[in-house]
Amino acid sequence: MIISGAGNSQNYSFLNIQQTTSERTPATSATDKYTPSTTNTSNNYNMFGNLHKNTFNSLAGASSFMDTIRVVLDNLENTALTTRDIVEAAAESEEFQKEGSWLLKTEDGRTLISGAKNAYYNDGNGSGNVSIVGSENVVYDAGEGNNKTAIYGSRRVVSVSGNGNDTYNMWYTSSAIIDSGGGNDKIYIESSENAYIESGNGDDSIKAALTANAKINSGSGNDKIGVVHSSDVNASAGDGNDQIEIFNSSNVNISAGGGNDKIEIAYSSNVNISAGDGDDTVEIENSWRDQSSTIVDAGKGNDTIIIKSGSGSIILNGGDGDDFIRSNTSVIVDGGNGNDEISASGLISGGDGDDVITGSGIISGDEGDDTIDASGIISGGTGNDYITLRSSFDNTASTIHYQKGDGNDIINTRGEDTIVDMNTLSINDVEISQYINEDTGLEEMKITMKDGSGSMTFASDKHLAEMHANAVAVGKQMGWTPTKESISFLPSQIIFKDANLMRES
Repeated sequence: MIISGAGNSQNYSFLNIQQTTSERTPATSATDKYTPSTTNTSNNYNMFGNLHKNTFNSLAGASSFMDTIRVVLDNLENTALTTRDIVEAAAESEEFQKEGSWLLKTEDGRTLISGAKNAYYNDGNGSGNVSIVGSENVVYDAGEGNNKTAIYGSRRVVSVSGNGNDTYNMWYTSSAIIDSGGGNDKIYIESSENAYIESGNGDDSIKAALTANAKINSGSGNDKIGVVHSSDVNASAGDGNDQIEIFNSSNVNISAGGGNDKIEIAYSSNVNISAGDGDDTVEIENSWRDQSSTIVDAGKGNDTIIIKSGSGSIILNGGDGDDFIRSNTSVIVDGGNGNDEISASGLISGGDGDDVITGSGIISGDEGDDTIDASGIISGGTGNDYITLRSSFDNTASTIHYQKGDGNDIINTRGEDTIVDMNTLSINDVEISQYINEDTGLEEMKITMKDGSGSMTFASDKHLAEMHANAVAVGKQMGWTPTKESISFLPSQIIFKDANLMRES
């Protein structure tokens, strides 16, 4: 954004003007201009609070538009400039026309603002019906009431309404700010760019289609937000049970706020979701492009996250609560605190709690008494875990990681090849026993920490005679012949090597 004074061509970002109030040169009746200081850059004024930077950068394109808010600027005491400030500044400024040939009234009570430039219009507190067409630098104060506003083919438009149930429709417009206030508002924008939408508290419905560079803040209430065929969109839904849909869009950031929200994403890339507190549901289908990323932070609550299909980097954080997470594609998952149920492949962390994890990849149950049914590299973590090892697609052995303090784990190898990684321990740290379970008739092996910090009990689904026959066959292929006393689980392999407990048994 450029704020220019007499003889001064220095550029300033409107969101981050770096100067103190005392060092700014106020506008005077003689200059009628706002002249910024160029000598100090020590303080940072966020002049528009959370308003969208690119919108105001574009609004600054016309110097007369910026001059209309000089009174607010010159009295700024480290506060945020609001849309209401802009409306009041435009109302007081002589540079904004209040009437002219651009303002038309129709017989059916509608108002048409057409071809206006530097115009201000106040519709009072009734239920207005106003259309802004082919105009530039327009500030429209809709007032209270249930207003209907249409904006078409215009640039740099600011519209503010009160606490009624307002309806806005905007097409082919750039650099627009809509503040619909409280109430159950409906806002639709299409084929536009640089838009800032704030709907205030109420059950609002907002949709952005074929739009680039938009910011949406729907406030508290049970809101509906749709982002379709759009890019570079930031949306905040506030507290309430919100419904958010993202379709065929890119570079989208969503903050759903508190409440039991439902968020659906399809055919989109580079999406960042913060669901907030509440029992939220997030569904993702066909997130595309291998180089894209999708990040979901479900927040506190008993959340449900379902990934039907997708590619690229997908990161899921269940947060606090008893979450259900299921993915049909490779993901990174952190279940967070709570008793979570996770079905996925990739890099999986159950987090604190008694988790149930099914899948493949690198899996850690973390703290709690976890139940894990998986293939890959498995660590039960602390707690008394029950682990069932599955065969992988490429028939490679699964690996169990274990260290002191991990608890008393039971591991069912199901006759599959298994590697036990205890490389933080030495042979002197453990005792190994092998026996027949009297209840099942199946052989079990137990590795017990001598310091009493935990144990691993390996259970096989094969009887001793069958295991021994398989052991001899496998042993001969490897150049050695095991005895019954040396059998751990075969055809499973419990391998302990050298001093780190990884030797063939």
